[in-house]
Amino acid sequence: MSNPTQLTPDLTIGHLPCHHFQVSAATPGQVVAERFEQEPDLPGVIITHESQVLGMISRVKFREQMSLPDRLEIYGQHPIRALLDFIRIPPLMLSENWKVDDAVQASLNRHKDLIYEPIVVVMENESHCLLDVQTLVIAQSKLLAQANKVIQKHRVERHKYRAIIKQEQAKFQECNELLKSQQRQTEKSQTIPNFQHVALVKQAEEIAQMNQRFVRIAKLISSEGRQ
Repeated sequence: MSNPTQLTPDLTIGHLPCHHFQVSAATPGQVVAERFEQEPDLPGVIITHESQVLGMISRVKFREQMSLPDRLEIYGQHPIRALLDFIRIPPLMLSENWKVDDAVQASLNRHKDLIYEPIVVVMENESHCLLDVQTLVIAQSKLLAQANKVIQKHRVERHKYRAIIKQEQAKFQECNELLKSQQRQTEKSQTIPNFQHVALVKQAEEIAQMNQRFVRIAKLISSEGRQ
């Protein structure tokens, strides 16, 4: 079994733990039975002939056949290919570059009796391994959980930014009211020095720019919230 890796959104099935158990078509069925007995985690066996994959027999299908009367005698001493030809279940073979979500969908698109059959993963070096569908589904569930955490984090951040904007807008309103009050007093006295008039105009411009910036940020956060 290969080592698991850190789950990331672009994770492919080639990064998931898989099993390297394959035998030649001439291997007696009893050899496969003994290997299954020794390694309970093996999901199946890949059958090859001259480096070509002929098919795959899952542990479940193997045990179903071997548990029937006289099947162990028939297939135990004969080449495993005899059992493969009898079962005739075409394996689902996917490149190691398949994304986890796509591989899950491909598995679910099979006949209901074959959904949990192991997947034959074709590696870039042309080797093959078996991926247990349970491992695939667990990986997908972890990816979905991570994605949900990211979404929740963004929601919290948006809420925090909205709160900050509201606080700043309140300050803006306070400054704006103060500016209006100063302008009213100036209009009444009509004796304001020129430098004070310039300062008031500049302050008004800064407040207007601040308000425009708040509006743009609010629109940006609102658009992100709808995504």
